[in-house]
Amino acid sequence: MRVKLAFFLFLFSFFLLSCQSSTKKQDLSKVKLLPLPALALDQDSSIQMRGFNYQNGRLSMIVQNLLLGQAVDSLRKRGQKYIPLGLHLHLVLNDSLHAAQNDRNFQIDIPDGPQLFKAFLSAPNGQVIRAPQAFVCRDIEILKQSVRKSIPNRQAQIAYASPLGQFSPQESQNVIVDFYRYNCEIGPKNYQVLLELDQKRSWWIQNWQAHSLQNLPPGPHQIQLSLYNAQKEKVYGPIAEEILILEEE
Repeated sequence: MRVKLAFFLFLFSFFLLSCQSSTKKQDLSKVKLLPLPALALDQDSSIQMRGFNYQNGRLSMIVQNLLLGQAVDSLRKRGQKYIPLGLHLHLVLNDSLHAAQNDRNFQIDIPDGPQLFKAFLSAPNGQVIRAPQAFVCRDIEILKQSVRKSIPNRQAQIAYASPLGQFSPQESQNVIVDFYRYNCEIGPKNYQVLLELDQKRSWWIQNWQAHSLQNLPPGPHQIQLSLYNAQKEKVYGPIAEEILILEEE
């Protein structure tokens, strides 16, 4: 029986993370960013996310031709985090509330008023599924825990996908960084994403594919993503998350 597992991932305070980690100065000179191969699911055009319903505090995503919760054993690799949710979906509200779940039904309190609502699918190693119809990006209006208005958002933008949470020393060997892009193409002569690590190291991502941060030292780290146009003008972001690499025991 598939066990339904749901959790909500909120932004962590950098101060709280610092209290859990070593106060030693971190050496980021050995950190590398390497591209990762695409998922086979990326080419499956039958996988679709055909919108959502939100009534009385209950959110239902309409996902077709993907079994949420399914394990992907080929993605269980040494030195890499494997998320026990299996295949799952992400909800992002105003780039602040971030929820991940392997069930299409959510019980969630969305505040009244205008909201930017984004959703996408993910594999259990943290890579997003780039199937061409497997996403949602809409401006919504909420009143009394129900959606009253929903229109497509046409702005070029991104949604942060990974990494999230904490990582064991072994998992820190290969920390996957990924994002979903909306209303734009990523390429050397097109939109690009700037990845900043602790505001000390940075890399330009010029192709829409997952990457691996390698050799992250123990302690808290901030991952920050920003979208730039072909003229290297920032058009969206930054979006930042805090992660924690645990010390060896």
